[in-house]
Amino acid sequence: MGQLVREFDVGTTSIEVLAPDYNIAPSKLAGIITLNADGVRELDLASWGLIPSWAKDASISRTLTNARSETAAKKPSFRKAMARTRCIVPVQGYYEWYRPAKQPFYIHASDGETLAVAGLYELWRDPTVPDSPPHLTFTILTREPSPDIAMIHDRMPVLLPPDVWSEWLDPATTSERIAAMMDPVGPTQLENGLLDAYPVAVTVNSVRNNGPSLIESVPATPPGDTSGLW
Repeated sequence: MGQLVREFDVGTTSIEVLAPDYNIAPSKLAGIITLNADGVRELDLASWGLIPSWAKDASISRTLTNARSETAAKKPSFRKAMARTRCIVPVQGYYEWYRPAKQPFYIHASDGETLAVAGLYELWRDPTVPDSPPHLTFTILTREPSPDIAMIHDRMPVLLPPDVWSEWLDPATTSERIAAMMDPVGPTQLENGLLDAYPVAVTVNSVRNNGPSLIESVPATPPGDTSGLW
């Protein structure tokens, strides 16, 4: 956790311990970085799967784990959060499945740095429970992939470089600038050395499995079907 605090210039956090999680799945808790009312970056735990403040129950979160960056500003489920409550989801990497071979890949920064994934968050209170405590939830924004990532999957997370973090978190940032930060036009991530990808074991498909063994490289299966991808 100390590394995240330093990397993202976090000023305050409610988290005492942030244990490594190698297989974060929808509904699980993950760390997100937000900007508080004093303009200070906060690191908090939130549930993956957005629950809009107007939602009658939490079940909607199952369908709101990802938001398409091209349309999020117009969708009722994401419009408010896109305008005012944006966050950064720090991750060491993420998994994508190369479907023709049913082969999972682990994608991460080539230099080992933490990836800053663009996200949206909301505070939700259960309307059926008197004095319900606020429930912090988030979703991840996705975009069209760079050409080399497209060989693995047809979407990728919106990744934010450090020079736009402050603007992204600032609720006063204009919608035009927000759109520019999510522009899908960009350099190829793998070929330019910004990201690395390699095949991992299919055990990542079960949330019951966890631990560093999940990100260990394995031979692609079946052989040959993923040639030229890395």
